[in-house]
Formats: sequence, C-alpha cells, structure tokens
Amino acid sequence: MSAYASKAVAEAVCKGLIHSKTETAFAPQEAAVLIKQAMQYLKLIN
Repeated sequence: MSAYASKAVAEAVCKGLIHSKTETAFAPQEAAVLIKQAMQYLKLIN
C-alpha cells in the first residue's frame, strides 16, 4: 500500500469500516459491505 494511503486506511480500520486479513495483509471487501459499514458508521442505518 502506498504511504499516502496508509493513514486513511488505518483510520478506516479503527472505525470498523474496513478489516484487514491479518496484521500485515490488507484485502478490500466487496463494495456492498463497505457501503453498508459506512452507512452504519454515519448512523444512516442500524
């Protein structure tokens, strides 16, 4: 992952929007799951 993206990814992981496979491996989830998690974080859905 690019150095410039690591801060944003770390923040998204902290907020539970995305998850890593392991401590050192990141694998994006399907778009629908990411959208659902973002909507839950923003309290648009339960």
